[in-house]
Parts: sequence; C-alpha cells; structure tokens
Amino acid sequence: MVISMERCAEQAAAAGHSIDSELALLVVHGTLHLLGYDHDTRARKVRMWLAQTRALESIDIDISVP
Repeated sequence: MVISMERCAEQAAAAGHSIDSELALLVVHGTLHLLGYDHDTRARKVRMWLAQTRALESIDIDISVP
C-alpha cells in the first residue's frame, strides 16, 4: 500500500481532523479493500463503513466519514 502524505494532509485539512487520524483512516480503508471490501453498492458501502468505523474505534480514532 502506498499513501501520499501530501494528499493525506490535504484530505485531513478538508475533513477537519489531524493528519494522524487521516493516515489511520487511509490505512484501514486500504486494508479493507485488500481484504475484499468495497463500497460500489449501498449494501457493500454500509458493510465496509461499519468495519472501518470499528477498526478505527479499536485504536481510539473517532472521525466521521461520508
């Protein structure tokens, strides 16, 4: 997995949270994709976002994502 820290910083600023939180989100999100999760349908998005939220909460990161 490759993450652009420049883009990470831009996204963090746009979302109003820290770069560390954005980086955690990107790592979790990317890992879920590698595990076969996707968000191309409503049902799959709900499943992925739930897994993503649980993973972030397990490391004490609370950010809202669309």
